[in-house]
Amino acid sequence: MPDHHGTLAPPTLSERLQEVTEALAATRMQEGVFEVILKPAREALDARAATVLLAGSEGLHLERVAMTGQLASSPSIWQGAMLEDDGPAADALAQRRALFFEHEGELARKYPSVEARSGATAPVVATAVLPMFLDGRPLGVLVLDFMEPHRFTEDEKRFLRTLAAQCAIAFGRARLLRDLETRVSERTHQLESQNDVLEAQHAELTLRSDALRMANEELDAFAMSVSHDLRAPLRHITGFLGLLRRSLDAPLNEKSERYLNLVDEAATRMNTLIDAMLDLSRTSRQTLRLTQVNVGDLLASVQTTLQPDTAQRRVTWTVGPLPVVTADADLLRQVLVNLLSNALKYSQPREETHITVAAQERPGEWVFQVTDNGVGFDPRYADKLFNVFQRLHRPDAFEGIGVGLANVRRIILRHGGRVWAESQEEQGATFSFSLPRGREGR
Repeated sequence: MPDHHGTLAPPTLSERLQEVTEALAATRMQEGVFEVILKPAREALDARAATVLLAGSEGLHLERVAMTGQLASSPSIWQGAMLEDDGPAADALAQRRALFFEHEGELARKYPSVEARSGATAPVVATAVLPMFLDGRPLGVLVLDFMEPHRFTEDEKRFLRTLAAQCAIAFGRARLLRDLETRVSERTHQLESQNDVLEAQHAELTLRSDALRMANEELDAFAMSVSHDLRAPLRHITGFLGLLRRSLDAPLNEKSERYLNLVDEAATRMNTLIDAMLDLSRTSRQTLRLTQVNVGDLLASVQTTLQPDTAQRRVTWTVGPLPVVTADADLLRQVLVNLLSNALKYSQPREETHITVAAQERPGEWVFQVTDNGVGFDPRYADKLFNVFQRLHRPDAFEGIGVGLANVRRIILRHGGRVWAESQEEQGATFSFSLPRGREGR
């Protein structure tokens, strides 16, 4: 989200985690998993280097398979590590827990022989060692190195643990895909008849089905983790706020009341954010139920739903002829609710709101447009609008959490369409999406 100087604020840990999750879902190669993980891990905590070490095939050595940062070309304390050593990597795997060393000399005091044995030229001051397991067996470690003391916050520790867990899952999926592809390739070379060709196609279908199943399991696990790990602290916060208010003998002064209200509002916003993240996850996995949908009737129903948002306002709707399309009615309704709600929200400063909904028939597709006369946005950031948690206006100007348009994009892509936006600041905006004609959604 741009600040008041027009520059984009650095992504939060939650945003980085969401970006990594989406990138890993598209990664099929084992080497690609490390590329996706290491850079966000290092940049998020401003570490000097990030490293992945994997257990060798004989199960004795830890081999450095990927590294990024300023120490990538220098001797490292991690190279040549043995699983039976008394080093931090071996300890993290043996104890099955992450190890964090924050202060200068802390690592050397606990493991005095590590640096001397490795011949490292750049001493490590602070480090995080995250163990990774696959099917309950040691896979390796994810390591972040710092050249100065670093105090790890609980959010940073949770972020790194989640990254390590996702790295292990994605690595396992990539290994499975590699093995399955090898089997399919070997089988393909043995094919000599049309029946063998059909068997190869069935094997490829099985490969894709297994990959999809693993991806869905990852999403389910991530959604459940978010729901459980984040909701419990929120319940404690709101519960203790209520107890605090009831236990006070005298009324709060204005400043104290404002402080408590700020905490309450922050907890409510966080709960809304969790709901939105789970919604986003469900949208990606929900089975499409394709039917013939009259878009005009659906739009009229959405307008009725949004009537409370138009009360006490002058709103003019211009709706052109709208077609019947093949789509999931519930998901398409979500698209219209999001786009029309945004049009109403960002046109609030206008004395009179004008919203136009139109459809154009083009070769192979229908193109729908929702146009408003609101505040618009800087066209330089149009490609970021549909990213998760991306907002182009200040939170105090327009409420929202930046998930609605990401949901719109996912729904339309699942239907085989595309989505885009056009605008100039203070000149309104047009949001467009397409739906295929005569084609099934995915």
